[in-house]
Amino acid sequence: MDYRSPLENIINIFGSLPQGHDKPVKQAVYNALALFLLFLGCAAGCALYLILEPFIKPLMWALLVGSVLHPLKYKLAQRFKSWFHSLEESNTPVVFGLILVPVNLVDNISELLGNKLLNHLKIITSVLVIIPVLHLIYYYTPKFLISLVINFTHWSSYFISFIIDHASTAVVVILLLGYITAVVFFWTAQNNFKFHCISTLTWFLLACYLANLCGSLKIAAFVT
Repeated sequence: MDYRSPLENIINIFGSLPQGHDKPVKQAVYNALALFLLFLGCAAGCALYLILEPFIKPLMWALLVGSVLHPLKYKLAQRFKSWFHSLEESNTPVVFGLILVPVNLVDNISELLGNKLLNHLKIITSVLVIIPVLHLIYYYTPKFLISLVINFTHWSSYFISFIIDHASTAVVVILLLGYITAVVFFWTAQNNFKFHCISTLTWFLLACYLANLCGSLKIAAFVT
């Protein structure tokens, strides 16, 4: 009796096919086997998910909580380790160490706050000085002085706005050319102060011209 395995029978079937038809049949069989294995893999995955479904939420919560609390747990472990090490070095009983924990905690907090205050002493002092000064200025400044400051601010804004509106391209170009020509031909060490004043005026007009390009924000652009 001839005993053959199923694989040998399939190979014999491929061998009996006409020439040119064996490759498509083999490809079809391979695709069928691949799909069957894929189906088995999906079924195994679904079965594994159904088996592990009651444990997925606890595992996810454990992962989430563990990842969040790990730095805190690590710091606490290091702190307790150093605390026990200090008790061991000083030969202090654990009971006395526990009694002294609140005292040490208050001492550490006070030291931390003291260091923070010392590091920001200038800022704290400035705030403590500025607040009363502003209070005094707001409530005890004479009204005529406030009116004078407001009028000065108003007229200064009007004057700057007037110059910005009239700072055209032609004026700025002529002024720059004249300034450069004067520097090239007439600058000496004796009239350095005069040229310094003229340069300030030139930069002022140039800033006005650039601020004029900002439209309605010209005053803000000039100030900045």
